[in-house]
Amino acid sequence: MKKILIIIGYPGIGDTIFTIPAIRSVKRAFPECKITVMARPRTKADEIFKHDPDVSDVIIFDKDNKHKGITGTFKIISSLKKEKYDVVFILHNSFRYAFISAFSGINERVGFDTENRGFLLTDKMKEPFIPKSETYIEYFNSVIWGYGIKKETIVPQIFFSDIEIKNIKKKFPYSEKEWIALAPGCSEPTRRWGAERFSEVASYFNRKYHVFGVGGGADSHLVADIEEKCGRNVLIDATNLPILESAALLSRVKLLIANDTGPLHLAAAVGTKVLGLYGATEPYTYSPLLHNITHIVHCSPCKNFNCSNNICMDLIEVSEVIKKSEELL
Repeated sequence: MKKILIIIGYPGIGDTIFTIPAIRSVKRAFPECKITVMARPRTKADEIFKHDPDVSDVIIFDKDNKHKGITGTFKIISSLKKEKYDVVFILHNSFRYAFISAFSGINERVGFDTENRGFLLTDKMKEPFIPKSETYIEYFNSVIWGYGIKKETIVPQIFFSDIEIKNIKKKFPYSEKEWIALAPGCSEPTRRWGAERFSEVASYFNRKYHVFGVGGGADSHLVADIEEKCGRNVLIDATNLPILESAALLSRVKLLIANDTGPLHLAAAVGTKVLGLYGATEPYTYSPLLHNITHIVHCSPCKNFNCSNNICMDLIEVSEVIKKSEELL
């Protein structure tokens, strides 16, 4: 049985979801293979792939703690050596991952010829330029396509179990109305639409729907702020759930209204319609479930996350978000 290692170097939950089409393609090319994913702690890969039929194991590479520095690097190398992988697909452009792969004794090492690491790879290809709207799905796929695996269009899908569904039903026993959700968080404050506007949307839809606020633990204060602005019993706090419980909850909602953040990709990966609100970044278009509102201004798109004039997000009106949401519902 061929043992394949897939390295996910990027830290975000969305980044992890973007690798799923590449993983599916590898499994289709080698149906009998055993796939192990190596990823950083923030990716939540151990949770995301818990019930995935194509992933046999997940290794967490903690470069800031357990695997920090030279000692930590050789610690992970020692662990990988014992597994005797046949092939590694490096879905990142850094020297570090190529070095780890080479010294782990993996015979076939596939990745981009970047950062002077080409001599560490057995199969190397030019790093492509991928527009943001294409997402890193195309970027990650380029690695496996360069190896000769068939090109396919695959939309990310996440699997959860009956246990996660039961947990959601127990935590949120709301059945009188259908559900929608809001994701007000984002790692970059300049990409947030704002609590005041989200509170108006929550108040409007609370008439016909149970409205949930979703996101990670860092988003709890944003949901609390929205709750304070729109009053009690309007918004249900569903932040800080395990990833697969969030996925189970999002599979039940009719629509997620979100900033450019992880729950946006999580919702699409469980078959839920999404209305993304974009300012500085270009909208995602990789799934037919992804819809968007964006206003192009003179400086967009940009990566100035310290912008003091957040006009691109401010141009998005509450009325147009409600109107577009009603169309999708």
